Amino acid sequence: LALLAIVAVLLGVLLYVVAVQTSIGQSFEELVLWGRPTGDPEAIELAWRALGTLNLAVAAGATIGLAGLAIAWGRPLLAAGVIVAIAGANLTTQLLKAVILDRPNLVGSDAYAYGNSFPSGHVTLAASLALAALLVAPRRLRSLVALAGAAYVSVVGISTLTAGWHRLADALGAILVALAWTSLVPAIGAATPGAKPRRAGRAAAKK
Repeated sequence: LALLAIVAVLLGVLLYVVAVQTSIGQSFEELVLWGRPTGDPEAIELAWRALGTLNLAVAAGATIGLAGLAIAWGRPLLAAGVIVAIAGANLTTQLLKAVILDRPNLVGSDAYAYGNSFPSGHVTLAASLALAALLVAPRRLRSLVALAGAAYVSVVGISTLTAGWHRLADALGAILVALAWTSLVPAIGAATPGAKPRRAGRAAAKK
């Protein structure tokens, strides 16, 4: 898990450098935006509906719900980890996008040259909630939760492009931010005494 977090960070840095800080990367990003279905009102409407499912109330409710499930299943440290992972991912994205990173206009296009949009806040929120749900889900349900989460994150990511809010790299970078946090937090938790579920503790005691 710790290695996965490091790889996610390195891939995020590489993605930012190539897609945002080079003219070739920016040109590709502009082509993707210009190719989105702007002439299809139904696609635009669906994109706005998908993006409308994410707001502060939804984020808070989902986070509290996931943490509550972890506590109900005897995993208080996991509950704390879920909160830290979701909050950490989203705060990191906001800091990166608004304060730390910039986007120079290297292709001379004014259509989408406004400010930095890397990484996407909406996709970060969707991905962090989906990955946190995967951490909390019982083993028998993890495959189903993983598929549902991947589908939802994909829909949100595509919707940000369709609505013209973000570029492709913004969505991919957001997923990597969420992956880094939701890998690092349980990696730390796994090394913390008492972090294992009660079932594992009972099994170890029997041995």
